[in-house]
Amino acid sequence: MHRTIDRVLAANFLPELNFYSERGFAGGQVYLLVGWHASMTDQQLTVARLVRQRVPVMILDEASQDATWAHLPLVADHVREHYTVAATSTFGGDRVYVVYVNRDLSPTGNYEPLGLACFG
Repeated sequence: MHRTIDRVLAANFLPELNFYSERGFAGGQVYLLVGWHASMTDQQLTVARLVRQRVPVMILDEASQDATWAHLPLVADHVREHYTVAATSTFGGDRVYVVYVNRDLSPTGNYEPLGLACFG
């Protein structure tokens, strides 16, 4: 079972995400913030951590997607290389989120209400 070692990458301030998923923060970042830990050295460190960690899921607010990737190009390249968009959802709220899954990992099941892959 991978649940205890799996991490989730949040590109926005979503503290409930880690709490309810029972997963740690990925890449050494509580969340990705435009202008915060955005130097090339910081991004290289984030990507190095993502490579070492098991990160099956990433979530990003659709409205901030372009700005996030523009300010974090190394992280964006890593996500594009290893993740695929699995779904977009409001999760019952007023914002639209993009859910990415790591294409290098095999899902262990499917969460039917949203049609999302489950890991661990």
